[in-house]
Amino acid sequence: MLWESLSHGVAAAIYVTSARENVKESSMLTLSEAIKSGRLQEFIAQEEARGIGPVNRNALDRAIAKLTKARRSGGRTSRSSSRGGSTGR
Repeated sequence: MLWESLSHGVAAAIYVTSARENVKESSMLTLSEAIKSGRLQEFIAQEEARGIGPVNRNALDRAIAKLTKARRSGGRTSRSSSRGGSTGR
């Protein structure tokens, strides 16, 4: 049982490493590279060819709202005092 778990974990790690290397070898354009080099249309075409479509704006806004609320859990905001009374400035 332990051997199966270990071998499965190793196989998964090899697959992930191999997938990353394949992505690098195929020279996929990242969003940051596309913006820096003025190749945004090329990036869009690349992602559409991979099956990535336009974002649903409402779904994106809801996800961002959830993320920002989750980071401010416990009633603390970026301006809340820390234990020592400092706001971090």
